[in-house]
Amino acid sequence: MSPLYHVHARDPWFLRFHDLMAFRIREILLVSPAYDAFILEEDGRLTERLYSEYSELDLSLAPRITHVSTAARALETLGDRRFDMVITVVRLKDMPVADFAFKVKQQFGDMPVVLLTFDQADMEQCPGGVCPIGIDRMLLWTGDARILMAGIKLIEDVRNVERDTRIAGVQVIIVVEDSVQRYSSFLTLLYTELMRQSSSLIAEGLNDLHRRMRMAARPKILLATNWEEAIAHYERYKDHLFALISDVRFPREGVEVPGAGFELVAALRATEDDLPILLQSAESVNAARAEEMGCIYADKNSPDLLAQIRSFMTRNLGFGDFVFRLPNGAVVGRAADVYEMERQLAIVPAESIEYHADYNHFSIWLKARCMFPLAAQIRPRTNAEFIDIQHLREYLRRSLRDARLQEQAGMIADFSSRQSGS
Repeated sequence: MSPLYHVHARDPWFLRFHDLMAFRIREILLVSPAYDAFILEEDGRLTERLYSEYSELDLSLAPRITHVSTAARALETLGDRRFDMVITVVRLKDMPVADFAFKVKQQFGDMPVVLLTFDQADMEQCPGGVCPIGIDRMLLWTGDARILMAGIKLIEDVRNVERDTRIAGVQVIIVVEDSVQRYSSFLTLLYTELMRQSSSLIAEGLNDLHRRMRMAARPKILLATNWEEAIAHYERYKDHLFALISDVRFPREGVEVPGAGFELVAALRATEDDLPILLQSAESVNAARAEEMGCIYADKNSPDLLAQIRSFMTRNLGFGDFVFRLPNGAVVGRAADVYEMERQLAIVPAESIEYHADYNHFSIWLKARCMFPLAAQIRPRTNAEFIDIQHLREYLRRSLRDARLQEQAGMIADFSSRQSGS
């Protein structure tokens, strides 16, 4: 945990969250010949389609897209107006795309540049997923405007993660996938589901501002396309790691390793024994080993992949109700929010509390609700520290109540907001 985050851990929520997501993409410059622009907008103007996707996910201020047809015109336009991101296609009329991206970086500093591809020939511009200098990320266009939304959020997350983890303890999800086609599709599903799940939790907020601020504290997604990037992300953000979602087969030291995902799990499990992990593979033979290692397994080729992602997020990342279970799996209670959690903690059997505390289920559930200081407070505590489970029960109830009252301090709640009777 960083020193700054520790110092402010007990500050009111708005002092922790109001400065999050400092970098946001509002203006996008799209560079493409007329034919590619037609392909991109054959189902409607991109700005309007992005607005529709943002509205559906309850996201504010969808970016505006400005189109130019040549690299020269793009460089001129970037000099005349402020833009937050450049999206370019491979086939530019007047300049190789690698040269254009290099000029953008050279003239406009750290301007994000995303390469949008349409087919396998385009993707060969970045062999092995390694893009030319100047290109931040490559995506495969399938006609789904949500791919652009995912690309925008991916760039925003990379730019904001260092600061947001430091000042507020925002959590990180590492995704490991080297196939452009696969991660373009998967990140579209993952971001859409993450936004929907986060939005459902935000409904628990005291008022609209409170809910919006919580949305800014959603987990950040970091994409790695090889072993080295995955380990670098882990080493940098291990104190804020929320989950790992990884392919089984990906490159290590430039060579594709069939079992790299299993090796990565073993490396992280050495220090993160309760980390939620989802392993994906197109090879069904990997399912049994994934389960043996305590991971959730998803079939990349399954038509139910979205349902598998949703299940992982609700059951393993705490986005759904907290389901109190006994060690044998029997359900003995359910809590949809922190108010119900307080009530359920008073009545569920001691065996259930002991079981969930053993696996840090309480802290994971609290992280999903952006209650990072409380999650960090209770995670290191073990059952052995308490005289009996009754004392643990009271400690959890008291900690929840104190955190809730602190969050409510100075806030004017909507009349419809749910209030606790205690």
